[in-house]
Amino acid sequence: MNRGFSLLELLVAVLVVAVGLLGIAGLQLASAQNNRGALERSLATFLAEDMLERARANPTVDYSVAAGAPGTFVNCLAGNCSSAELAQFDVAAWKCALGQWRETALCQGLPTALRTERGLPDGDGTVAVSGDAVTVAIAWRSGGERQLTITGGR
Repeated sequence: MNRGFSLLELLVAVLVVAVGLLGIAGLQLASAQNNRGALERSLATFLAEDMLERARANPTVDYSVAAGAPGTFVNCLAGNCSSAELAQFDVAAWKCALGQWRETALCQGLPTALRTERGLPDGDGTVAVSGDAVTVAIAWRSGGERQLTITGGR
């Protein structure tokens, strides 16, 4: 009878350890997902602030842009540009950095220095200018729809 009782104790101990290990694995997975979400939110904040700064640096041009693919641009790193051309270049570089359009031929035409960011999953954004207020909104997908909106002055 004692031999059977020892075997039962061993099976209960193995079950308790297995449940504990599954719990640890679940916590590890949740931690990795939260870290990924924090990284994406930080990148979105950085990219939104980047667009605000671009609009502040070129205040005479309307930087408003809707969601969708970036438009054509002149490479302003290769030479001098007008204020309007600089705005088109800034918007195209920003849209490509967001992620969704990164693999398009237009984005591949950007200078290498501007193509280092990996972007957000399906990242796209809009810019709305109203007087001196600039509102930048970025949306991306990461286990669900996520969005970040930042408003700043010129």
